[in-house]
Amino acid sequence: MTSRSCPAHIAVDHFLMGVMRSIASKVIEKRERAEDALLQYGGASPNAPLPPDAALAFAERADICRRSIEKIAEESPTTQAVVDGIAHGLCGKALAAFANVDQSDLATVRRTIKRRVASIWTKLAELDDAA
Repeated sequence: MTSRSCPAHIAVDHFLMGVMRSIASKVIEKRERAEDALLQYGGASPNAPLPPDAALAFAERADICRRSIEKIAEESPTTQAVVDGIAHGLCGKALAAFANVDQSDLATVRRTIKRRVASIWTKLAELDDAA
C-alpha cells in the first residue's frame, strides 16, 4: 500500500489521518496542474475564441488527428471496435464486452493503439518544430 511506517510515539489513527491528508493533497495538486495545463493550452479561458490563424492551425491539427485515428482503427475490426468504444466513453469490462474481446486482449489492443498514436504525435511535433 505505502512505504510509510508509523513512528512508535504517534497514534495509529493520527498517522493514518496524516497519510490520507497527504494523498488527498497530491490528488488536488495533480488536478490543479492538469487545469493549469489546459488553461495554458487553451489561452486565458477555455471558452475564449482563438485568433483566426490559431483557429486554422487547430482545425488542421484536429483533422490530422482524426484521419490518423481513423487509419489506426481501420487496421483490424478489433481495433476499430475498441476505438469506437473509447469514443463512446466505455472502459474496462464494458469496453471489452463492446469490442468482444477478453481483458488481456483489450490491454494488448490498447497498447498497440497507444504506440501508434505516440508515433503520430511525434510526427506532429516534428511538423510543429518545422513550422
